[in-house]
This record gives sequence, structure tokens and C-alpha cells, in this order.
Amino acid sequence: MGIGHGISFATATASSRRASDDRVEVIDVADANVILVADGAGGVGGGSAASDAFLHAARELVALPGFDASDVGAWTSASSRSIAGA
Repeated sequence: MGIGHGISFATATASSRRASDDRVEVIDVADANVILVADGAGGVGGGSAASDAFLHAARELVALPGFDASDVGAWTSASSRSIAGA
């Protein structure tokens, strides 16, 4: 699935439980493959929403023109925004 600017991503969930709050996503960005793992803290309310919010924030981040996958500050900011929005 593509999100523009030559970026593509795939998301997967797997669990032995009926529903999983965890998410794994691989995003192919120009010269980097970014692997995101979101542990939804199973058993705690809202874990699935928190995982989804983080992946959404990450997709928005990598879609920005001039995105640099090695920019730790950008990842920290995206993570903080996803926590606030979850």
C-alpha cells in the first residue's frame, strides 16, 4: 500500500489470543527500510488504539518532504504526539 512520495508500507498483526494490541509495520522510504514495533500493552484498555496511533504518526512523519530516517528527534516527537493522541 502506498502513501505518496515513493513510500510504501505493510502492517501485520499476529497473536495466539483472539485479538492483538500489537502491531508491526515495515515502511520503505527512499534509501531506508524502517521497521516499527508497537506493543499495545495487552490487557490494558486502549492498547490497540495506542499502537494504531503510533503507526499513524510514523506514516505522517515519513511522508514529510525531506524526511530523514536517522533523525532521532523526529521519531521522538512523533512518538510523543501519538501518546498524546491515544
